[in-house]
Amino acid sequence: VASLFWTKLVSMLEASWAADRNSSDESFSLVRTAFKCSGCTPPVARIIAELYPDEMARPDSEGLLPLHHAARRKWHAWDWPRQDGTRNSANAQVLQIETASLLRAAMALSPETAASHMDDSNALPIHYAVRTFMQACCSSGRSYTPRPVLEVQDLLGLFVKLNPSCLHETDPGTNLPPFLQASAVATETKRKCASASFPDEIALSMVYQLLREDPSLVKSKDSPRGLVDGLLSTHIKEN
Repeated sequence: VASLFWTKLVSMLEASWAADRNSSDESFSLVRTAFKCSGCTPPVARIIAELYPDEMARPDSEGLLPLHHAARRKWHAWDWPRQDGTRNSANAQVLQIETASLLRAAMALSPETAASHMDDSNALPIHYAVRTFMQACCSSGRSYTPRPVLEVQDLLGLFVKLNPSCLHETDPGTNLPPFLQASAVATETKRKCASASFPDEIALSMVYQLLREDPSLVKSKDSPRGLVDGLLSTHIKEN
């Protein structure tokens, strides 16, 4: 039975890899695909990574490590616990915050240097984590509960602990450091999803979380001070 389960699992991941791959010369990696595939659960990804630990330090043709892929994986509606009076089923409770759990597993199983590894576009794993979470806040379609926000704040803190300099590295998509990237992605996503309810306090909580990790960011000569002052003054006016 175990052998049949493993054969089906590998076949499923191979099919997912074949459907999603961007380059014909990229070889199949069971570990990388496990952290990239939206249908692979954290326990299964962990088992695969523990069987092939060397793969956690091996980048793909675009310079992406499994940690990058885990950080890039999109959140699903089931990641968000309900807060609308509807009782979650037992299966739904198991799936809650699945994407964050997968990222936590990738961080635990990756070498410490993985958090400092830039892909070919000069993006760090924290840049992908900030972007995917901020985009998920707008597209989940569910009420916003504290648990996912606290979970991501904790994960961001772990990224900073492993690579303190990441707070000063600019995201290639926005050309902003992570604390301002969070605000920029939130603004962009809110504009694209005009019909969605986007709580501004989520973006602000991410910004302040990253600023608390290194308050000198506000005074840094390399930081866009005007954007920081504008963000803070807007928040003060609203409150």
